[in-house]
Amino acid sequence: MEEVKGLSFPILSGEIMEEFQNQRNIVIAEAISDDLALKVMLLLRHMDQQSNDPIYLYINSGGGSVTAGLTIVDNMALVKSPIYTVCYGIAASMAAVIFASGEKGHRYMTAHSELMIHQPWSNASISGLKETDLVGIAEEMSNTRRKLETILSDASGKSLDEIHIACEKDNYLDPEEAIAMGLADKVIQSGKTGKVEG
Repeated sequence: MEEVKGLSFPILSGEIMEEFQNQRNIVIAEAISDDLALKVMLLLRHMDQQSNDPIYLYINSGGGSVTAGLTIVDNMALVKSPIYTVCYGIAASMAAVIFASGEKGHRYMTAHSELMIHQPWSNASISGLKETDLVGIAEEMSNTRRKLETILSDASGKSLDEIHIACEKDNYLDPEEAIAMGLADKVIQSGKTGKVEG
């Protein structure tokens, strides 16, 4: 315990995080990056070797690297353990794709959390690029968009056309809207009964 201005509270130490992980929980609470993808992949594989009980993936992220995110999605599919996803803040962009890729029937959202889906964008600088370079960038963006929309279509049961339209702009979904869209399954109403329950 640490004293701060007369108040004492437990610090989120490595020991607490280790205990949390020992209960088969993984947290994504930062931008999706190659480093994060490696950590999540190793934890998924390690937990899967221990047993095939469910693994809980808690997500509060604004998104990030598509390639890193797809690494996480692929490894979620490769392990035998079912992956239960929990959005407890926001799962935006690539983080929403990861969330939606969880075990159907077990994609949970807290009452005031939200998803945000949209088309991918590029941060490539166009300064000094030739026309053929721009065409190549546009084609790659189209391929990436098609890939992500296919994942969301499979996860939601919606058609590719429906997902394409839904991703035309930044599309924020509260839990009820996300459930109606097929991207989430349950709203967590209370944690007083123990583990995540919808």
